[in-house]
Amino acid sequence: DKEDYTNAKLAFEKVVKLVPSSEPAHLSLGEICYRTGKFEEALRNFAKCVELDKDNKKAHRFIGSVLAKEKNYEAALSEYEKAITKVDHVYDSEVYMNMAEIYMEQAKPEKASESLLRSIEMDKENKWAYVLLVQSCKDLKQHDSALDVLDKLLILRDSNTELEKYVCEEKAN
Repeated sequence: DKEDYTNAKLAFEKVVKLVPSSEPAHLSLGEICYRTGKFEEALRNFAKCVELDKDNKKAHRFIGSVLAKEKNYEAALSEYEKAITKVDHVYDSEVYMNMAEIYMEQAKPEKASESLLRSIEMDKENKWAYVLLVQSCKDLKQHDSALDVLDKLLILRDSNTELEKYVCEEKAN
């Protein structure tokens, strides 16, 4: 809710003013700005996080996301590389997904496939990675691979009828 974001932003602005070296406060303020579309202000706060701790994975990921929104893809990919933890597999899976989306936007399906396979390796339940991998396989004209991925996706669908419908439609094509 907009009012909640406004109140949270005011609270974190006070914390940052009182404790300018508070990395968590800058990260939270940056995230609020990002989620409310204030990307320049978000970028300043994430940059401050990185200044305070060059290994702040979340700040690097958000910087990558802001840069991707600005279509500064190479810089975004560089930030996403810095965001990979090698410990938190679900988090890393999402970072690889972000990278794959950029590669797809750049019409680089081979690189997108590599990132998506890494994403799936990190989180085998990541259905969206499978969906994007189907598209990437199709872009590479690897139709048999796309069908294999669709079969795996069908196993993961649980009771998701939208996903089942998508798989059936893709298999028909």
